[in-house]
Amino acid sequence: AADFPGQRLERRGTRVVLTSRLSTRRPTAETVEQPAARAFRYPLAVPGEARVPEAGATLVAQVEPRGLDAVGHATPKIPVNGAGAEAVVRLERFRAGLTWAVRSRAPGDRLTWQGLGGRKKVHDLFVDRKVPRAERDRVPIVVDDQDRIVWVAGHAVAGEFRVTDPAQAVVILRLKLWGGSV
Repeated sequence: AADFPGQRLERRGTRVVLTSRLSTRRPTAETVEQPAARAFRYPLAVPGEARVPEAGATLVAQVEPRGLDAVGHATPKIPVNGAGAEAVVRLERFRAGLTWAVRSRAPGDRLTWQGLGGRKKVHDLFVDRKVPRAERDRVPIVVDDQDRIVWVAGHAVAGEFRVTDPAQAVVILRLKLWGGSV
């Protein structure tokens, strides 16, 4: 970020934004207005859906008991790693009669990660993926009944929930943005 008389230039993700300021003083932590983050948590039945107004999206969970092989055409379209609007996770990790949840990030959130000593902070995932700070609190996170992270929507599936065999039963998770078809 750089400050100029009456202007502020900063990078937000892949964009460079120029904003006007009323004062020519350098902004401080007290004077820079930060939008208040609102934590959210909604139940997600499997199968079922959860509306997430804070993300402007609906998260849909669909069960495919015959695995991805049965879906056929979906195998190349749905990334197993969870990077995109759809992800697949192992159905065997879902305990019948219990409900998953969709929530906002929380301090100290970690997910299992293969190849990095087993765990990775959600904050570090967002930094690595260059998710703008202003958007991080709106990214839906699917958690199981024990509050373990299943999927950071659009970014990653936790290692313990990844599909290892295309014939095993799966839950297909879809993030549908409002006002469009994703």
